[in-house]
Amino acid sequence: MADHEREADETDVGAHVGVWFFKNRWASALRAESTDHSRRASLVESEFAMRWVALDLRATWILCTGQDDDPIAESLVDAIRTVPSIADTRELKATQQGALNAVNQLLSQRTGGEAFEAFSTSFAGKGQQRSRDYEPPIARRLGRSLSQGLKVRGGLKPDVIMEEYAPCSVTRAASEDTKAIEQAIKRGCHVVEMTAHTQEDMRGLDAYLSDKVRVYAELLESV
Repeated sequence: MADHEREADETDVGAHVGVWFFKNRWASALRAESTDHSRRASLVESEFAMRWVALDLRATWILCTGQDDDPIAESLVDAIRTVPSIADTRELKATQQGALNAVNQLLSQRTGGEAFEAFSTSFAGKGQQRSRDYEPPIARRLGRSLSQGLKVRGGLKPDVIMEEYAPCSVTRAASEDTKAIEQAIKRGCHVVEMTAHTQEDMRGLDAYLSDKVRVYAELLESV
């Protein structure tokens, strides 16, 4: 993070799960080869924030193989699903931080034994095929289908769509009431993109995120 001059607006990092929330310059700081990246990054940053949730292998193992009612898996899904808001109170943020601290403690206690070791070995050796291990169970736990096209741009298929993209339009206001207008000009979109990264630095992630910047810039330019 520091090497890329990324400063998160909110950070909560534990031994097994870490969360970084970026409102600004998360795309501009990427080391991209495209000469058009700067323009695309500025466009995407004007519309999208990025919340990065990093899970270690133990957390991934529980999400992929744990029972549906596993409390750790449920807490991990809550961490992935959360959408920060400027309206969030200090009490709510403290509650969310406490929940993340608790799940990190629970993960430290859940060693897994031979089952975890077998999963780790198999997962590390699968390369790009490992997405078949984590994408379907995470999508299922989120209660969403996997890789569905956005309604406004069917060719863009995020891993999981939590909220469809809806551009702002004052003409969509149900009335001239202030609240109705505020709701109409509010942009909507919440998607989850997943990737597996087994290196200790950012190698490979720059290219992955840069391509996402390109894809979402094209979305903004097309609707």
